[in-house]
Amino acid sequence: MVGFGGGLSNAGLAFITDTQFISNSSGYVGGGLANGYEYGTELATLDNVTFEGNSVEAGGYYGSGIPGGGAIANGAGASLRGTTVYMVGNSAHWDDDSPGFAVGGGLYNLYGADASLEDVHCSENSANKGGCAANINEYYGPHGGLGAPPVEPRAWGPGSAPNGDAQMARPVFDFGPTWLTMTNALIFSNTVSECGGGILNTYWIWPFATPPATPTESLDANLTLVTATLYANRATLLGGGICNGGNTTGVNVWLGGNHAGLGGGVNSSSGSILSFLWYYLFSKPGGAPKELARLEALAEQSSPLPEPQQLGYGPEGWVTLANAVLSGNKSHGITDLPGVPLPVSSGMGGGLINLLGNSDLTNVTMNGNRALSGTVEVPGGAVMSFEGILRMTNCIVEGGEQDAIVALDEEPPTTTITYSDIEGGWPGVGNIGLYPSFVDEDGADDIVGTLDDNLRLRPGSPAIDAGDDAAVPPDWFDVNGNLNYLEPLPIDLDGAPRFAGTVDMGAYEAAFLTGLEISKSDWKDPVPATWKIYYTIRVTNTSDAVLDPVVITDTLPTGTYFVSADNGGVGSYGSPVVVWEIVLYPGEAVDLHLVLGSFSTLSGVITNHAVAASPGMDPVETDETTTITAAPPRPPTPTPTPTPAPTATPPPPATLGESLDTYIYRYSPNINYWLAPLLKVGYKQTSSSLIKFDLSTLPPPGSTVDEAWLEVYAAGWSGLGSDITIGAYAISSTVVVSETTWNEAYVGDSWQGAGCADVVWDRRPQPESTVTTAGPLRWYRFDVAALLQNWLDGKPVNNGVLLKQETTTPYAFFFASQEYPNPLLHPRLVIRYH
Repeated sequence: MVGFGGGLSNAGLAFITDTQFISNSSGYVGGGLANGYEYGTELATLDNVTFEGNSVEAGGYYGSGIPGGGAIANGAGASLRGTTVYMVGNSAHWDDDSPGFAVGGGLYNLYGADASLEDVHCSENSANKGGCAANINEYYGPHGGLGAPPVEPRAWGPGSAPNGDAQMARPVFDFGPTWLTMTNALIFSNTVSECGGGILNTYWIWPFATPPATPTESLDANLTLVTATLYANRATLLGGGICNGGNTTGVNVWLGGNHAGLGGGVNSSSGSILSFLWYYLFSKPGGAPKELARLEALAEQSSPLPEPQQLGYGPEGWVTLANAVLSGNKSHGITDLPGVPLPVSSGMGGGLINLLGNSDLTNVTMNGNRALSGTVEVPGGAVMSFEGILRMTNCIVEGGEQDAIVALDEEPPTTTITYSDIEGGWPGVGNIGLYPSFVDEDGADDIVGTLDDNLRLRPGSPAIDAGDDAAVPPDWFDVNGNLNYLEPLPIDLDGAPRFAGTVDMGAYEAAFLTGLEISKSDWKDPVPATWKIYYTIRVTNTSDAVLDPVVITDTLPTGTYFVSADNGGVGSYGSPVVVWEIVLYPGEAVDLHLVLGSFSTLSGVITNHAVAASPGMDPVETDETTTITAAPPRPPTPTPTPTPAPTATPPPPATLGESLDTYIYRYSPNINYWLAPLLKVGYKQTSSSLIKFDLSTLPPPGSTVDEAWLEVYAAGWSGLGSDITIGAYAISSTVVVSETTWNEAYVGDSWQGAGCADVVWDRRPQPESTVTTAGPLRWYRFDVAALLQNWLDGKPVNNGVLLKQETTTPYAFFFASQEYPNPLLHPRLVIRYH
């Protein structure tokens, strides 16, 4: 195992394009790539590069710093530039026998380094601190350990120190501020055992370093997020989404469903505070033993316990957010870590905690964030502020059972909230305490904190035109691309113009959510009964905003039945409606095609009715009439007095639920996911899903299958533009869904080809049908009629269906499983038979 760069170590200029770093390992930094660590002038440029399954497995110091960077380590003073970068399933940890910590499951950016990444996908990474990324600056000294004389400054490099031990005696070495910028980033489902489930951004002061006389900007760690989603990240201690001890600035940021002990969405502290907490309050078996021993020795000489200033002195930490959403984040307290001297039984700051840090929030919407003590909600669900500065303007805070904001200020007060809609009210100029009238705060799945939450404002909301124009910050990052960095931030979180009259409260501007048109035409009129009827529905977005979703509902006339629909339309035989969910960009028009059948008894004029609706606007509707003529006459029969037979009506379809389902994952090849709420498919064919239904009672033996559809609901995807083609394959091997993994069909029986890949023994070579997705939050149908008929005939045996990505594009979809919280979205098998 190498110490620097398990896949590649760069000490000069590196241009890396269309490359995959997979399953590499390092013992110190950069499981996939180490950039720097020599001269501080290195540059690596990445274009369409994937880091998957790489790791740092630290068991001792290779150098004199902190190990980390499961995918990438960008070293002291080095530069990293990247476009289209994927970091999936990487890790940075200490081994079980060597206590310590490692940072940055995906990226580790340190010591004055400068990293800028655009179009980033960062998911399922893990570390002790900083699940997706750790952006860290450090101050080492001069010091020589407790009671030792100061160490003279010397050049960077590993080896023993002239005074004290190798880990504690550090030189003064200043590379200046550390910078990390992420643009258009998806940071999803990363985990840490300590702080910063999504991102850790802080400076670090080693214990007993002689502090600088005054705060210095060269210690700063600076994180910038522009258009970023941080979803479902986890931290045991601080900051489920972001743990900050430096300067974090975010514009157009969505944080939802993140969990932590304290600060479910965001923790705002300072580097000196975090250093103090990590080295004393949170040091435990598995921490850094030599530093802890010195702290305990110092504590014996000091009463009370050492103040954070005794660990060093640095600049205050700031979190600055504009056009941001914090939805459904949770803080659950810190109670289950052995060795933590001061457990915290109650959660604090479900959305954000100021832990002796500072936060400045403008046009931020906070909804349904929770602080919990066990299962009981406690005050401070949205924000908890301890003595730091808290400024909120043009914000919305809603959706808690207790006081949403708790501010424990020193004198004079350091909390200022103005022109904001705060549930329960808050003193301040322009504040209100009214329900903001969100479009759908818990989305189609009825769960707060998931990607379908719609926190846009309905017409008539009291938050519309109720903000303060002067408080909108400058367009620091030129989000609209007009090279004007001094104008007030011109767009909202949707990309719609921010200023139309007075600015609204919250992340979204409501003034431009208007302009939806719908029309309908039929292909042939009149139509004889029993013939198919073809309709075209055109839906047009005439507004300046992205409309997501637009829901179109078509009500079928009596005497007709559903045959087919394109563009993701969902209908079934016997159902009176067909439903589409689509996304419309400004000026875009989409044609939806619907085919109906008609019974022989139908005649006269029928009216087909369709309605289109999108959050924040009034629905629009249209009708189309069609004349149905008599069915073509039957040929004469020789029977002199025929007895007319009653018209046969096809039986209604049957629907099976209660599936057995799981997914299999290439880089966790021995883990079974049958209790997971989501079924994952895709990301370069590394994840596939298995679904199986019990057919013992339905359809009855001897039935003929007319139609059969496997229907699954897409609850999420890996980001805008991540559509994939999925095939439904009949599984040939016997499977036990509760035991199935990437390696085994069931315990003790391996697949012939890992991942159900063998087309002779594991599955059929061709799919029963394929579907190309068109975004999340909609149903998808796979035609399995022929397969179901084969199962009923006993050839082959019903071993279920494998949903597998057809190409190797780096995108993934997440479908609701049988364990998904909303039972209406579970997989289902719809059958029509006779």
